[in-house]
Amino acid sequence: MSFEDTVEQILSSRKDITRDEVLKMIEEKKASAKGFFTDEAAARMVASDLAVKIPMDPLQPKMEIKHLISGVNDVTVTGRIIIVHHPQTFTRSDRTEGKVARSLIADRSGTVRVVLWDEKTRIVENGKIKQGQIAKFSHGYTRKGFDGKLELHIGSQAEIKTVPPDADESAYPHVTQFLKKIGEITIKDKKTNVVGIIQHVYPVSTFKRRDETEGKVRRLQLEDETDRITVAFWNQKVDELGEVEIDDYLQIMDARVKQRLDGGVELHVDNRTQIQILTEKPPHLIRLPAPYSPLTKIAEIKQKTESINVEGKIETEPSIREVTTSRGEKVMVASFQLSDETGKIGVSVWRRLVDIVKPLDAGSHIKIKDAYVTKGFSNRLELTSRSSTSIEVLDNE
Repeated sequence: MSFEDTVEQILSSRKDITRDEVLKMIEEKKASAKGFFTDEAAARMVASDLAVKIPMDPLQPKMEIKHLISGVNDVTVTGRIIIVHHPQTFTRSDRTEGKVARSLIADRSGTVRVVLWDEKTRIVENGKIKQGQIAKFSHGYTRKGFDGKLELHIGSQAEIKTVPPDADESAYPHVTQFLKKIGEITIKDKKTNVVGIIQHVYPVSTFKRRDETEGKVRRLQLEDETDRITVAFWNQKVDELGEVEIDDYLQIMDARVKQRLDGGVELHVDNRTQIQILTEKPPHLIRLPAPYSPLTKIAEIKQKTESINVEGKIETEPSIREVTTSRGEKVMVASFQLSDETGKIGVSVWRRLVDIVKPLDAGSHIKIKDAYVTKGFSNRLELTSRSSTSIEVLDNE
C-alpha cells in the first residue's frame, strides 16, 4: 500500500481527524526517528498509534531493514533467512522455563538479528523456517542487544510467515553473498561464514574440564580455491557433525575465528554455530590446487619458515607425556630427535600424531609434512605439529 493509500485508510477509519492533522503526525513521527523512517513507514506507524489496521501485501515488507531503529513497537520486516540457530532453553527469575532462538535476516538494505521467544521458537524446531527462505516477521519490537546491535524481537503477539517461492528474489540477497573465502579470513573477523570441501578428518578427542566433566572435540581441514583452514567442533557439535568424509561439502555459519599458536587462524564451532552438509557442490566452489611441497634439509630450517616438510630418521625413542592446554584440555604429546645427513632437530607432535610415532623405535624413517618452527630450550629451533600436520612412516630399508 502506498503512502497516499495509507493516509486515506486512516482518514476513512478516523473521521474525527483531519488530513492536515494526519500529515502533521506523520511529519512528527519522521522527525522523532531523525530521518530513519520513510513517508510510508511513518504513515504506517501513525496508523498503528491510532489503532487503524492497514492491509499489507504479503510479498512486501512494512519497512526496509536499514530504516529500523531501537524502541519501536509493531514492526513488520521481510527478509531472507541467512542464519537460523536451534532454540536454547533458560530459566527465568521466577524459575519458569523459557526458550529463545536467534537468526539473521537480510534484505537489499542490510541485515538484522531476529530473536524468537518461547512458543515462537517452535517454527524453528519443526523445520518450518530454514536458511535461504524469505519470511515476513510481523508485529515485533526493536531494541538493542547486549553488544549494542539492533535486534527485532518476536513475542507472543507477533506473526511469522514464509513467503511463497514466486516472491521477488531480487529484493533479497542470496546466502552466498554472506560467505567468505577461506584465504580472506583474519583474526579481525571474530566470526565468519564459509563453505568448503573437507580435505581431512581427524578422530574425536575427549578431555577433562577443570570441573572434572568430560568434553570432546573433533577437527577437520576445510578448503576452497584460496586456502585451507582447520575447523574445531566442540562437544554437542561433534555429534551434530556426524560421520563426515573427505570431499564432502560443508557450510559453516557464525563460526568463531581463533588465533593459532603459530599466528595463523582456525575456526571453532560451538552451540551458536550453524553447520550443514551440502548434498550438491555449491556453484563456483573449487578445490585448492595441490601445492608443490619440497623437502627441507634440517640444516636449512629457519625460524620464520611458516611450513616445513622434512624427511629423516628418528634418533631417540619417542617420549610420551600428557599435558593440559590453556583451555583445560588434557592431550598427549610425543617428543623425539630427528636427523638427516645435514643435522638433527627436536620434534614435538600432538594429539592424533602421537598414535603414529608411539610404536616407532630409534632408526625409523619418517616424513613429516606441514610442521612449523618454534624455539625450545636454550633457544634451539624445534619442529612442532599443528592440526594440518601429517606423518608418513617410510620403508626403513
